[in-house]
Amino acid sequence: MTNLDSSNSYLAQLKRLITEGDSIYENRKVSPGKFVDNRRSLYGLGEPTKTPDIEYVDSQKCDIWKIQCLSFLNKIISKESPHQDQVTKFDNLGCVPIDVYQGVSILKGIQASLENELLTFPVASQKISRIDELCNLLRRVPAGLRRWTWEQKSRTRGGDARKWHIDNEYHVQNLLCFLLTPTFPDVTDEESTLPVGQAHPRLDLGLPSLKTIVEAKFMRATDTPQSMIEQIAADASLYLVEDSRYSNIIVFIWDDSRRIEQHDMLINGLRLISGVVDAVVVSRPGIMHEA
Repeated sequence: MTNLDSSNSYLAQLKRLITEGDSIYENRKVSPGKFVDNRRSLYGLGEPTKTPDIEYVDSQKCDIWKIQCLSFLNKIISKESPHQDQVTKFDNLGCVPIDVYQGVSILKGIQASLENELLTFPVASQKISRIDELCNLLRRVPAGLRRWTWEQKSRTRGGDARKWHIDNEYHVQNLLCFLLTPTFPDVTDEESTLPVGQAHPRLDLGLPSLKTIVEAKFMRATDTPQSMIEQIAADASLYLVEDSRYSNIIVFIWDDSRRIEQHDMLINGLRLISGVVDAVVVSRPGIMHEA
């Protein structure tokens, strides 16, 4: 059984997805049917008939909503769960109004199971709690940088001033490896994943026990948020292939240019990528500047 905090978190996410699905369905549009002339040309018999009106929804919004729903359902429902059939049913739905309506109904059924504590997560709950722990740890990185070594003068007599530079993606990977290994002892780094044709991808950090990849990026002043999103989308498509031992990606971006006004939109964009369960963007701290 999930703990109260986890259940509340799941319910909040689920209610948001239900609201979005209801909105997509309620904003469906109608394409009027056309009149068809069924009269026989020789005798002029019969009356023109009208084909049925066709309802449709915004396909782009529906596709994004479905991806988010399936990502959520696969996180909280393990393959061994009796509720797995609901995930399969949802996955088989299309993007026509009746399918959106049925999808919302499936989500509401899962919501009721959560609220009545009928839904348990024999495998997924343990992984979710650990993934949440991992994300929370990464979000706390700025607090840990308060004592980061960046000396303008030596703090010991006769010593040299030291500055721990983070100047590229490899330095970010080193920082993450240092942070994660004590808590997640199965961390792998620079692991080669399954080949994709002639491509031989290599991930930054992997946590096999959580089936999760931590992908590190270094965003320079010359890089755009769009380029970060495109790079992660390309990486995800290579890492999360069939038979991969990984199914989730957490993105960690070191923003060397401190563009905090861009972070919220960047994180939301990354979360829309299939397989990306969360994203963390950390700005270069203020102490890291040359005098």
